[in-house]
Amino acid sequence: MKTKSNVILIAILALVLSSCGKIDISPDDDNGSSNADPKISGSMKATLDGKAWEAKKLSFGGALALIQINGSIDDDNLISIELDDSKLKLNTSYELGSESSKQELQSLIVKVKGNVYFGNSGTLKITKYTKGKTVEGELNALLWDGINPEIKLENCKFSMTYK
Repeated sequence: MKTKSNVILIAILALVLSSCGKIDISPDDDNGSSNADPKISGSMKATLDGKAWEAKKLSFGGALALIQINGSIDDDNLISIELDDSKLKLNTSYELGSESSKQELQSLIVKVKGNVYFGNSGTLKITKYTKGKTVEGELNALLWDGINPEIKLENCKFSMTYK
């Protein structure tokens, strides 16, 4: 139980810190563009709690060895993945919550209708990555908010390119 508490605390800290950086998850009020940064193209789609989910805004990047991959619909609906790219191996399936994956996957945070969920179990695979230029991968996870039953994040596929 102490491990889950530590993971939740680290994930909350990562969310707070990442919100201070490059991430723009404000609602799309301008021209209907699908990306937060016009320099980033791509998509993030998933099935979340049995419903189709597609990001309207995308961002990726990070400082030093950390990479953040983010997709959002608005401030209350987002998927945020944080990885250590110095240890990342392409086409390797990482098990969320396993000891061997903790070095690569720093956090998985999903916000649904304002409720914050954390990756409890599942798999993550990065299929393509060039630092600062391209990231592609897929994610399947069971998410938990610490109180309510788990919800499923299925077939989350993301592909982003910085122009």
